[in-house]
Amino acid sequence: MKTAVKAMIPYTPVDSTSSRGLQTNYLAPIAWLKKGWHVMRRAPVLSLGIGASVAAVATAGQTLSNVVPALTLPSVAVLLLLTPFALAALFSVACQAQAGRRPTVRQMVSDIRGNALMLAAFGVLLGLLFAAGIRVTALVFALSVGPTVPAELLQSPLVGPSAPSLVLIAGAVMVGFAALAITVFGLPIVHGDRADVVTAVVRGIALVRNSYKPMALWATLVFAVAGFAVWLSPIVLVFALPILGFANWYGFERAAVLEAGTWRA
Repeated sequence: MKTAVKAMIPYTPVDSTSSRGLQTNYLAPIAWLKKGWHVMRRAPVLSLGIGASVAAVATAGQTLSNVVPALTLPSVAVLLLLTPFALAALFSVACQAQAGRRPTVRQMVSDIRGNALMLAAFGVLLGLLFAAGIRVTALVFALSVGPTVPAELLQSPLVGPSAPSLVLIAGAVMVGFAALAITVFGLPIVHGDRADVVTAVVRGIALVRNSYKPMALWATLVFAVAGFAVWLSPIVLVFALPILGFANWYGFERAAVLEAGTWRA
């Protein structure tokens, strides 16, 4: 797979003009989504199958959380651990489609199996980031309510039902942005280059920094889909996740080509 990825993302050093072109292209994610839609049309069954699998896990976690609130955090942790594998599966489908081959489950499983350890490590990293975000949010809430802490704070796994909504929203947004910053390009680097997690995160954040303007629109789209999935139904992920995953891979390709001279060996 590494050879195939390098064929799609050739090493072509570029000047700073090309890099600035990516920075100023606010609407670049629209082209990524169009590409994602075309890939999904080439492999609809496999794409929707991956989306349905993630939606099923999210639905099960949501149901368990409603029945037993104490299972909310474990459910989220499981979903975060599985997310890198689901996205890697979508990246594999995109790679196969762009190489002119018919995407197959066998090739997808082979790609994931060859990098399972790093994908699992990335999932653990997301889980740790989520846990840290919850701790920080709880601390901010405790400081905001003063010395008298409501009893619900100690009973609820998510800070308590009486917590100010703005504090919770701010915490969720901060964690979301951090997760997106390390995942949007970091995970494709893990999958495509077989890089370790630390290297992938550092390179991924550098690519995000150099393409911060289109990233603003991309973050808005991702958070919108996540919001619909939470407030409406995880079924939204069946259709939205494959398109976003394919689009994410295409966006990584474009960013990597324009920044090839700075980080790709």
